[in-house]
Amino acid sequence: MPKTLWFEVWWEAGLEGQFFLVLHACSDQSFKILNPQSANHVEGVFTRYEDAYEWLREDEYELVGGRVEIS
Repeated sequence: MPKTLWFEVWWEAGLEGQFFLVLHACSDQSFKILNPQSANHVEGVFTRYEDAYEWLREDEYELVGGRVEIS
């Protein structure tokens, strides 16, 4: 059975402006954090969702809305 692919948008409002990152569940079962403001530069790659989540929360990012599935 194929793994469901999805993404989440995370937002951080800092003193120097607003920043958005995208957490993407990839087909190779990794979780990548992409920076759409820097040509989708890969900010981090994780084997577990929980690790990616903690990385984002450490830097005070907040989840915007919810998860969007990719068909």
